[in-house]
Amino acid sequence: MLCCDAGGKLLPPPILKPGDAVKISGDPFAEFVATVENISPDRRVWVLLDLMGRSTRVALRPEALQVVEKWL
Repeated sequence: MLCCDAGGKLLPPPILKPGDAVKISGDPFAEFVATVENISPDRRVWVLLDLMGRSTRVALRPEALQVVEKWL
C-alpha cells in the first residue's frame, strides 16, 4: 500500500530492518502485528507471527506492512 503526504505526493515505502515491529495490512493476516526476521534479495520480507502460541515464519510483500512502535 502506497502512502501520500497531505499534498497527495507519494511517499517512499518505509525502510524495514530485522527486529522492527510491523502491522500487516493485507489478507489473510490483516491487523496482525509481527516482527521482521529478514529481507530476502527478491524483496520479500520474512516476518515472525505469533499464531496459537508459536512463532510462525511468513513471507510478505513490503507494501503489505506498516512499521509500528515496538510493543512491550
